[in-house]
Amino acid sequence: MFTLFKKKEKIESFTVEEKDILCNLVEKYIEIATANDTTLDDYISIIALIIILQKQYPEYLKNLQYYIDLFDKKGILEEYEKNSTNTPKKIFSENHFESNVDLAEKMLYSFFEGCTRRPIHFLIIIGLCGRPITPKQKYIMARIFEGNYYSFYQQKRYYSILSLNDPYDNFNFSNKSDKILYENANNYSRNKEIAIAFQKEKNDKKYEEYMLKAEQYNVGANEDLFRFYMRNGELKKAKECLDKLEKKYKENKDGYNYYIKPLVEFYNYKIKYPYLRKDILEKFNIDIKTFNEIIKPIKDNIEYKCKDGYSEKTIEYLTSKLNN
Repeated sequence: MFTLFKKKEKIESFTVEEKDILCNLVEKYIEIATANDTTLDDYISIIALIIILQKQYPEYLKNLQYYIDLFDKKGILEEYEKNSTNTPKKIFSENHFESNVDLAEKMLYSFFEGCTRRPIHFLIIIGLCGRPITPKQKYIMARIFEGNYYSFYQQKRYYSILSLNDPYDNFNFSNKSDKILYENANNYSRNKEIAIAFQKEKNDKKYEEYMLKAEQYNVGANEDLFRFYMRNGELKKAKECLDKLEKKYKENKDGYNYYIKPLVEFYNYKIKYPYLRKDILEKFNIDIKTFNEIIKPIKDNIEYKCKDGYSEKTIEYLTSKLNN
């Protein structure tokens, strides 16, 4: 194993360009490949992907060539040229390193023969899909990155927004209600995927914005919003989400007990004990030693503390002690 490049600084802008998305995609694949037992074969797969991307995005040829040159310096490009068994290279060669959108869509729901790992399976689909210009291509690219929360969150956000703004509806529905159900499910899924990507980028404002959009299509989004608001101490908004969920499961006793009851219990606990120790230390700008010394007389009093939470009475107590 070896390091091909120094990790670039995190892109802070949320309006990432297409070029940045492609370069980040290649770098993420290199990171994944470097950590695997199949590193050399994965590197050969990545070279094949870069070559097909260079044909699809000629204006970024030099940007993508940067990675080819790195592989060349390490002797991997020579291995690529000699290799005749690598699955992505074989499939791209069979398609003359041109896109095959129909095959890409078909293989979203299948698995390429000879491909043993899902990241490489998706790598092949990315190459076959081609530059996402049509609604179908945008849909394929968005679907590829569903569930890939950790490594490909920039791509998740970018392609989900493309698909959301230009939806793919080339499906045959038996009636109008089925089409509406599909559209609602698709809009919910796309907005939630975008929200999760923004959460990964620690952009709470955008996370909330897109989860609220998702909630318009599926009330279940309120569970994610509830947890988000609880983490941020926005108990009033959390209660509004909880009310919507309770209304949904009003007639479903089993569903209520399984999904909603734990949330209600958590909310009721946090209402009584809304503060964590770190919240209090920040609020009063004191260190742990000072905090522990001051609360000694009340540390075993359940009115002040329960598990890891502290009540309003603790705040009142500390305020009176620190003001004296």
